[in-house]
Amino acid sequence: MNTEMFDRDIYKCCIYVELFICFIHLVKTVLCEGGVPQRPVVCVTRPELIKEIQQRLSKLKDDPGWVTVYGMAGCGKSVLAAEALREHRILEGCFPGGVHWISIGKQDKAGLLMKLQNLCIRLDQELKYSQRPPLNIEEARDRLRVLVMKVYPRSLLILDDVWDSWVLKAFDIQSRVLITTRDRSVTDAVSGHKYSVQVHNELEVKKGLEILSRFVDMKEHDLPSEARAIIKESKGSPLVVSLIGALLREFPSRWDFYLKQLQRKQFKRIRKSSSYDYEALDEAMSMSVDRLKEDLKDYYKDFSIIEKDVKVPTQVLCILWDMESEIVEDTLQEFVNKSLLYCDRNGKSFSYYLHDLQLDYLTERNRDQLPELHSKLVGQYYKHYADALPTPDKEDCAYWYRYLAYHMAQANMHQVGTYSRTPFLTFS
Repeated sequence: MNTEMFDRDIYKCCIYVELFICFIHLVKTVLCEGGVPQRPVVCVTRPELIKEIQQRLSKLKDDPGWVTVYGMAGCGKSVLAAEALREHRILEGCFPGGVHWISIGKQDKAGLLMKLQNLCIRLDQELKYSQRPPLNIEEARDRLRVLVMKVYPRSLLILDDVWDSWVLKAFDIQSRVLITTRDRSVTDAVSGHKYSVQVHNELEVKKGLEILSRFVDMKEHDLPSEARAIIKESKGSPLVVSLIGALLREFPSRWDFYLKQLQRKQFKRIRKSSSYDYEALDEAMSMSVDRLKEDLKDYYKDFSIIEKDVKVPTQVLCILWDMESEIVEDTLQEFVNKSLLYCDRNGKSFSYYLHDLQLDYLTERNRDQLPELHSKLVGQYYKHYADALPTPDKEDCAYWYRYLAYHMAQANMHQVGTYSRTPFLTFS
């Protein structure tokens, strides 16, 4: 009797193992056919974020819609999106029609048309619906709609690295779409259900150490002290940690060198081809800033003079730019949407701050203009408070009390009697 039960249990285990192997093979086949990128050579799991993306994707099981995974450059959006698909439950239960990965990037209309033509050919390899590629974006959109509805119902389109909202209109065909982007507002121009997941740019220390240990093939407890310092200095940026890890694999004695490059903000020295689309941090950052309109570039430049870990009240920026608060908030929301700025909302009061790496990049980019930028802020303060100093009930009062002297010193105003009235605030 015991032998029969044992044999039965062994048989069940064998069946489960075979099913598990079949599921793994099926997942690999579906992802490969859909063009989903393979895992990076060094990849650590971020289960909470993957689960959150999968929960949003499950909402597309019965109805079309959009899931947006957004965050600043190099935070791992594309890797997380791909990882969320590496599960049989998601593929079979939500998207039995398959998945189709399209790398978008920065495109003009000609480039987008080429992407759409390639996608239509992938979905209609037997040329059943047309003998030629679509000639324009509208024709491509119509053909894509037919292919998705008739040939690939309940399939998922993954649009990786979307920069512009007009691009999404070509895919607004009542389908199921997963997007990775730096700009969470890109889906404002399309219709349907919309869900989003924000990816923060900070790995836990343990995850950062795991990445470095895998790159250099060492146990975590054997890593030098510089390993923790690199993670701390980079604020756990997946891009920075991966770039430095890849460099250390080739130059294992350079821990101190790369740490000093980070501390000195010499981002150009931290350059290496990797699974990311960028070879250096400054390249990833500059792509976002360079895409801004000229007036927004000037406004964003003003954040170069903000101290680290300091949240700036809206009213300070109203004074700096001589604008009404509503217009300032609308301008700042552009930066927030593009993952270039963070907003801390405390009731009706808004404060804004940068990630340390963004601030380091801005400071280095505008180093020659820093005294001038500090001087502009101080000048605007004196202009606004020409008749009376700010009182404690003003939301900007604490900021001026703590940092006005700092801005004056950085503008070299301690050497020149530019302003006759004392800058210090009084609390009477």
